Amino acid sequence: MSKDKSLVHYGDLLAAVIATAGPGCSILDWSLNLGTETVQGFASLMLRAKVKVKTAHGEVTEVNLMVKRPPALEVHAAMINSMGNIIEREGAYFNIAVPKLQEKCPQLPIVRSLVAHENAIIMEDLCERGFQTLCKTMQDMGRGNKLTFPIARMCVRKLAKIHAASLGVNWDEVIPPLDIAGAEIFKMLIGRGIQTIIPMMKKLFPEHRSLEKYAEFMAKPKLLDDFIEYMAYDDSRPPNVLLHGDCHINNMMFKLDKNGNAVDMRFIDFQIFRFGPACNDLIYLMYTSVNQAFRDKHEKDVIRAYVEAFNAAACITPDLLDFDQFWRIYERTRYFGVVMAMGIRPLQFMTDFQPATDQGELTEEAFATMNQFDDAMVQPAMLALENDPEFREEFRTLIAHAMDVLREFVFQK
Repeated sequence: MSKDKSLVHYGDLLAAVIATAGPGCSILDWSLNLGTETVQGFASLMLRAKVKVKTAHGEVTEVNLMVKRPPALEVHAAMINSMGNIIEREGAYFNIAVPKLQEKCPQLPIVRSLVAHENAIIMEDLCERGFQTLCKTMQDMGRGNKLTFPIARMCVRKLAKIHAASLGVNWDEVIPPLDIAGAEIFKMLIGRGIQTIIPMMKKLFPEHRSLEKYAEFMAKPKLLDDFIEYMAYDDSRPPNVLLHGDCHINNMMFKLDKNGNAVDMRFIDFQIFRFGPACNDLIYLMYTSVNQAFRDKHEKDVIRAYVEAFNAAACITPDLLDFDQFWRIYERTRYFGVVMAMGIRPLQFMTDFQPATDQGELTEEAFATMNQFDDAMVQPAMLALENDPEFREEFRTLIAHAMDVLREFVFQK
């Protein structure tokens, strides 16, 4: 469905075209369409621009671009704006952070930005270069098992290059701070999933001798307050690096060979990037994009691949990271991981709660439905425990693991 051209400023489009096709070119015409096949991103409106261009040599060609704008839906925009201008923040990543990162890593594994400011970001169209997302829906993220061990290993090796390139910079003096006040929305979203987890825990583990203590702890605000604290700079969990901040499989795009194997990847969506412990990006990936069976089998090898790639990219002797020491730091971050998983995984499995859309565009009715999850999720979740073996196994293993991780917090004096 074609979109209103006024959603993109002509001057921004021309600047992006010049950056792509060279100086002296002109725009003959352009069209806008929704940039994703399914529902639009939580924090922004994604558009695909097809631009008919006349080059300085008189040739006519087409340039494809991706445009990120604040949400078009007023109620949606109001909620996102309460977190601060995250389009402007992502623009700061491309305008301020990327040039510094490129001093050490000229070929950053990230999408290329052509224009970035407080109202819009215009980027290369990675799809045109053969990249694709592996997950088209929330269900793909939950039930699809798209993050295989080879792909996970590729992701963390690329991530290590970005992290290592950020060493030696006091980022708190360079980048705008993340508005933790906006984290109230983060807590609200995660809290909804956890309110669904509590009755599932009671159903799955009715004989657990400390069941009520866990339920009481998970219902208190402190759970999420402590979760937010894990997001910040922390000298006790080195190294502190420039984090992606939202490091899950759907914020990555992959180039696949003819056999479906990933041969290259790029990171996208840097709206909540920040300065903090490197293990935060890793734990985020491991608890939003894979299940407990994957972690049991592959987690340590994935983290080892990260450490090896980080040391190679840092190119400092002796190695900056010792694997055993870093693994202990990673283990101490599991609180952040399990709270994230309890908040996110229910939505990834309960696909009835993906909002209905008109060709991918979020409507006021769909947005209202999303904001009723608190009351509406519990009953379907309890039915799924009875009737959906995959759902039951996912949350039986996740909740058991979460209780193990949270034990010392539940019983601390």
